[in-house]
Amino acid sequence: MKAIPTEYNGYTFRSRLEARWAVFFDALSIEYEYENEGYDLDGVRYLPDFWLPRLDLWVEVKGERLKSGSDDEEKIKRLVKDSRKPVAVFWGQINSSVNLPDLYMIAESLPDWDTMKVCEALVIDRSSSWTECPVCHMVGLARNASPSLLPCGCCKDADRSPGIIAAYADARKARFEYEDAKPKQKIKTSPSIVQQAREEFKEAIRQMQVETKKPSSLPNWDDVPFPDEPDKTDDVHQQPVSVSPPHFDDVLLPELPDWDDVPQPSPSLTVEKIRSHWDYVKRRVKSKKDGAKIAALLNGYIVVGVEGTQELPVVIIQANADFFYNALSSGLQNNVDWLPAIEWAFKVELGRECKISLKPLNRDIYMSSRISNGTQFNVNDRVIHSIFGEGIVLKSELEGKTEFVNVQFDGEHGMKRLSMDFAKLEKLSDMDDLEDHPF
Repeated sequence: MKAIPTEYNGYTFRSRLEARWAVFFDALSIEYEYENEGYDLDGVRYLPDFWLPRLDLWVEVKGERLKSGSDDEEKIKRLVKDSRKPVAVFWGQINSSVNLPDLYMIAESLPDWDTMKVCEALVIDRSSSWTECPVCHMVGLARNASPSLLPCGCCKDADRSPGIIAAYADARKARFEYEDAKPKQKIKTSPSIVQQAREEFKEAIRQMQVETKKPSSLPNWDDVPFPDEPDKTDDVHQQPVSVSPPHFDDVLLPELPDWDDVPQPSPSLTVEKIRSHWDYVKRRVKSKKDGAKIAALLNGYIVVGVEGTQELPVVIIQANADFFYNALSSGLQNNVDWLPAIEWAFKVELGRECKISLKPLNRDIYMSSRISNGTQFNVNDRVIHSIFGEGIVLKSELEGKTEFVNVQFDGEHGMKRLSMDFAKLEKLSDMDDLEDHPF
């Protein structure tokens, strides 16, 4: 039995099941490439279904679970060994409650072996599922749907993301039009009775408008009195009053306003509306080039105001640390794609064009927070960790008697949330010395 090819998002998928997974990826802003490249694996040609560049992951979609030792499974094992990248095999109908993939990966990439089946030089994980980080909204595969196991390392644990559940629902409900190989000829249908009645009514209205514009008859202009002319029937012997024309120097003309001082209409966007869409904007920008890096920097900003006009509002975002302001400002100057990517994400989520303006850290607010929060570390402190290296403190707070610190580490480690009861974190400098550190 042959699957029906399905058109979606510019691709011709080999089956509707593959198209539904594409809908799922689009709903979560996961960038994907479909059958982008074929490979020769020791004489065996193989064309993977999906490549997810942001997750560094292959995805294969099958109608049923692969049998152990089958030809398809051997191809997947060879792809894992040759590319050194994991392959997630999803099988059966798309459903959030049953879609736990068979995740093939190199053995050395796993920290422990609980529930793992060792197969030659590979391991097959059957406990991972799609998971979304509630802090940075990164989406990826994690064991037992635990966000704490995602590469971003933002949080300890959380419940299943509503966005993941909604993406499964969108994929299941998607409807596709079947297309034959030959283009279908459009059939001209006669208009319905209702449509004919609507057109006749519109034509009648147009005729009425034309007729009302036609003057019935022109008056005799010699008989039409001026507004200040006396009635001729009152006194035929009344002498006409001579009125001299006014001197134009004495005529007071209305003073025209200075158009530069006329206030322009304020933007219709509100700060509250933008803040409610802010997380979605950061998630949307991940689908663009360097999107993960841009979104990570935008996590260090908050929406503080809206300027501009109704036609083109300007969204004001303020950094909560010098690191984010310096890094994003430098990125916008050196990468021509960054600013269009951010403005595109705003347009998609807010439904209109808008610009952005960056503001640096408000140091007055920052200094007051250093005095009042009572923690060992403060925002913008430069720190060093024995494993993760140097970084900058993004947030520090007390939970009971334990201090938790969010640190943006340099390089590949990204952001980590550390407990000071266990982590050995040392302060390199205070905020006054930050200007000496190049970012």
